[in-house]
Amino acid sequence: MTTLASALRWIKKEHGGVRIRAKAIILAFSIMVHEIWRARNSLAFEEEAVVAETIVARVKLATYHILSRTFPGIRITF
Repeated sequence: MTTLASALRWIKKEHGGVRIRAKAIILAFSIMVHEIWRARNSLAFEEEAVVAETIVARVKLATYHILSRTFPGIRITF
């Protein structure tokens, strides 16, 4: 996967569907793109670097919160 388009094609092909796992993967990917964009802006405009571990933690937390609100009766684990 060298481009965003190829990554999206791969996700859709390998993890498409309506199951909660498929939705979680697509959601986490979307959040990851957003968090990378935020980290880039932080570095460009505030000269503050964001470490990869922070991005991963934010992706996990946001994904968990959204999934737990969307599917309240299902136990969410990573």
